[in-house]
Amino acid sequence: MKTKQILALTVMIFSMSSVSAESDCHGQAPGPILYKHGFLALAKHMARSQSSEIIPCTRASKNMGERQVGLKCRTSKGVIFEFVSVYSFPGWKGPDGVVWSEDFCVEFPEGCPLDQSAAKNVCKGLRARLPTQADFVRAESNGFREVLPSKHQWYWTSSSPSFLSKKPYVFDANDGTFALKVRRVEEGFRCVTR
Repeated sequence: MKTKQILALTVMIFSMSSVSAESDCHGQAPGPILYKHGFLALAKHMARSQSSEIIPCTRASKNMGERQVGLKCRTSKGVIFEFVSVYSFPGWKGPDGVVWSEDFCVEFPEGCPLDQSAAKNVCKGLRARLPTQADFVRAESNGFREVLPSKHQWYWTSSSPSFLSKKPYVFDANDGTFALKVRRVEEGFRCVTR
């Protein structure tokens, strides 16, 4: 659909500008001004249409080719997420400003899953962190699993209960609940940042 819109606008711009070689070289006729303003209008239209189009998150999560910085999607809960690029990874920014990475074990399967310490180090190297239990709770309430479908059942958090600090929480991507696991167990992970 966008390709047809762009093509139609391009044809309209060229038909409006009717630039001759002489006027283009010398700038004596109004043609070049229309020509320049036409492409400026085209660029503004493309930026406006890209930033204003909001697609269902279930569609955005399936079509990797549609993921361009600025793409926005709406979950079934009515919450909008935006695809952004931060530091060294692209991700989805939620309404709370937290940017969620893709599942790194999908991107780099030969190095995954990881124990909690290794997952923390990967996130730290990306200038990010493992999500807390509270991050997952907020994201889940916003329909985050529609935006970032899971390839693993369990994802590390950086949170542990006060009574059992050696067993951090893991997020169950199948049903949005939590369990406790020993840190050395290898699980999936995502990184978050602001």
